[in-house]
Amino acid sequence: VYDTNLLGVHLTANAAARAMMAAGSRESEAGRIVIIGSITAQMTGQGDAAYAASKHLIEAPGTHWSYSSGSTNIVARALTTALGGSKATQAYLRERLFGPAGMKNVTFEQDNAGTPVGSSYIYATPRDWARFGLLFLNKGKVAGQQILSPDWVNFVHTPAPANELGIYGAGFWLNGMAEDGEGRYLPDLPENAYFAMGHNGQVVGIFPSQNAVIVRLGWSTGDAKFDTSKHFAAILDALSPESLPGSINRDGP
Repeated sequence: VYDTNLLGVHLTANAAARAMMAAGSRESEAGRIVIIGSITAQMTGQGDAAYAASKHLIEAPGTHWSYSSGSTNIVARALTTALGGSKATQAYLRERLFGPAGMKNVTFEQDNAGTPVGSSYIYATPRDWARFGLLFLNKGKVAGQQILSPDWVNFVHTPAPANELGIYGAGFWLNGMAEDGEGRYLPDLPENAYFAMGHNGQVVGIFPSQNAVIVRLGWSTGDAKFDTSKHFAAILDALSPESLPGSINRDGP
């Protein structure tokens, strides 16, 4: 389950995503964990996006940052409407994103209204998530084909407006400042790394300075937290500079 907006469609998504991520609403979230009452209403009622859209803004866009799954789902609904409905959206994703990226085993679940749940519920194999990471590592290009705009790729790992710590972009977590202001969010990892992070410790880590992608699909609950910083740093340390260039085909599916 991933908290990531991977739709780089040339519609109003760019502006909408920037506005949504900087806007506060009455949907309650504690960190990345949605309060059960809200998520239950979203999944069993009129749909995620409609539920989120029914909540009034409490901050002007661009003035306050707060992580919001519902905001991503509003963007997903706007894209679904612009593309002509659920079937057209799923076809678009297969034909324009998943297929060209080489992601062969992907399920993007929909809410009750038929809108892909842009905040969550994207299922794929580890290799397919690695291909997803490589797509961004290679600035939106696969096998010579430009799938995503380089500008969009840069946008997703640019800190959102009003996010003073610089830990969140457009659907991706960044290695900005720690909450206490001492050091970085993930202190053992490079400053320019960015991440698709799931609810229970699933991570796609993208490391431009190391030319590497690391995927973790474990499931951590309760106090058994996965230390992404230390574990991923150990993997990066194990990848010698000599082994990286030829270890995998970074421009292929």
